[in-house]
Amino acid sequence: MPRNSGASPSGRSSADEEAKAAEEEESDSDTDSEEVQETVKCIDRCLARPWRTRRSIARYFRRFAEERSDEGSRALSLDNAREMLEGLAEVLRVPESIFSNVEQLYERFDFSGDGMLDKYECVKLVKYVLRQRRIELAGRKEDISVPKSTVGDEGYTVMKELGRGGQGVMYLCSKTMSAKRYCVKFYNKQDANACGLDELIDEYALMKSLANEHIAKTLQVFQDNDFYYLVNEPYFGGDLTKLAKKAYDEGQPMSEDWWRQIFRQCLEGLAHLHRKAIMHCDIKEPNVMIASGDSYSAPHVVLIDFGLSTNFSNTGDGVSGTPGYIPPETWQTGVWYPLGDIFSMGVMFFQLMVGQVPSSSGSVMGCLQPCGDPTALKNAAMTVALPWHRFPDTMPELRDLVAAMVQKDRGARPRAPQALDHDWFGSESDADLPEATLKGLVGSGAVQHAREQLVDKLVKDNNLDELRAMRDNAEDSEADGSPKSGGIAKRVRSMLRKHGLDENHDKGKGRWKKILDEAIWTKSHYSHHYIRDLFNELDVNGDGKLSVKELERLLDSDAFECPYHDIQEVCEHMGADKKGMVSFANFKKAVLEDGRIARRSDAEGGRAACAIS
Repeated sequence: MPRNSGASPSGRSSADEEAKAAEEEESDSDTDSEEVQETVKCIDRCLARPWRTRRSIARYFRRFAEERSDEGSRALSLDNAREMLEGLAEVLRVPESIFSNVEQLYERFDFSGDGMLDKYECVKLVKYVLRQRRIELAGRKEDISVPKSTVGDEGYTVMKELGRGGQGVMYLCSKTMSAKRYCVKFYNKQDANACGLDELIDEYALMKSLANEHIAKTLQVFQDNDFYYLVNEPYFGGDLTKLAKKAYDEGQPMSEDWWRQIFRQCLEGLAHLHRKAIMHCDIKEPNVMIASGDSYSAPHVVLIDFGLSTNFSNTGDGVSGTPGYIPPETWQTGVWYPLGDIFSMGVMFFQLMVGQVPSSSGSVMGCLQPCGDPTALKNAAMTVALPWHRFPDTMPELRDLVAAMVQKDRGARPRAPQALDHDWFGSESDADLPEATLKGLVGSGAVQHAREQLVDKLVKDNNLDELRAMRDNAEDSEADGSPKSGGIAKRVRSMLRKHGLDENHDKGKGRWKKILDEAIWTKSHYSHHYIRDLFNELDVNGDGKLSVKELERLLDSDAFECPYHDIQEVCEHMGADKKGMVSFANFKKAVLEDGRIARRSDAEGGRAACAIS
């Protein structure tokens, strides 16, 4: 009998072989899945018992540390580290592969720059690799160590926005029964940019103990369903984007020696972070604060937002940080090294010395921030030279220091302690700041200050509905050249001039629309916290939902300029379920979309809350 044309030489049909192959593939997949689950279980065990894990690391460190650091303590060479991690993986019962790319990890955690790893650096390396591999294999494990609470329950009242970035929004808050003020940063759990919070929360104890006068101190961490909250000491002197304007207004000369004390403190703060094996990864003017606004003769510098921008053991899947400050190697690999912070700080020093500090509105761009797509920004960091012809020629030693810090090759840059040993810091030179630099710094600071004042006034005096109407009508009038709806565009234009922001400030179409967009963004984010407080006030029984009876109180409240007179209309508007209950999500959505929330000045005066009784 002729052999079946579909049969294999072994006598099995091709269909049988395909089925067998599928079974083997499924079996391999099941095996892989089991191995991953076992690895995750082992990693979780290590992370859940940090002291036991640390003892294991210390024991293996002592076994393999054959070198001596410059200070005489035991240290690992690269070969020692490779052997140690192989043995440690076995005792921790995790695959050796989780410590892949040892050379890159070794350099990233060599914060001292001596070509070796001490015990502290080694512990940090292992700890962060374990956490990162856990995320890669099974995602983040819910953090149960951070207390659950709300801003209101902790006694904080939001007063005003202080600033915002890719990771969160900072608010000035007061606290019940206290005259003190606090900076509370809100990190939205749904925000992809806040992915470094695992490291932040885990390092909370370390941040509390950093105890350095040039490092922002974290006082408290808590969370609710939507946000992580970090409570910090407040700094009232403004950041480096406004420093020159504030000093100028005070009549303070800004000569070379004045800047020397500021730059020294910046590097001292960075050196302390690196000694603690913490990278900043987002050094820029807004992240350097002045502690007090009482006097600018000797500004006290404080670094903020450190350790948040990237996972130290990130494997290069993406680039984090602020374009214009990101070093070439991070653009190339997606990885930050300690010397990347030096590059960022060097760019910041340069921009301050040439009077080109970027503004939040985008009206002033940084020296390495060309207009264009991310490719242009990457190319600028990789190839574009800073405009050295604008750097003060009367400050040659400072120029030499900054030039070393912004080297494209990270190996040619000084570490923070080396930068502090530079001749410029021991020099008695005291050249005046060039007029062009002074004009640029003071002018951009004045514009930034005026813009913030205008946004704050818009937010205080208008509800969301009114701000949106102003924005839409300003846009319409700009399109056809004629003011509409009672001259709203004319009103905005007048406000711009009053605050020193003339029509040439934000050139091109939408120059005042940008400010209204910023006011709407600020109002919306501020309103979230106000809406949460309002919801909690209405939710008498604390079940997380509002009944018809509880919603009726809203009709008599000044908190929400309610356009409805019938409770049934309110329930429908709020998306009540079949039982007439309204969730917080639906309540917030309806209030924000409607936009008729009490003006901020009313809310801060307490009238809205008092109306709910």
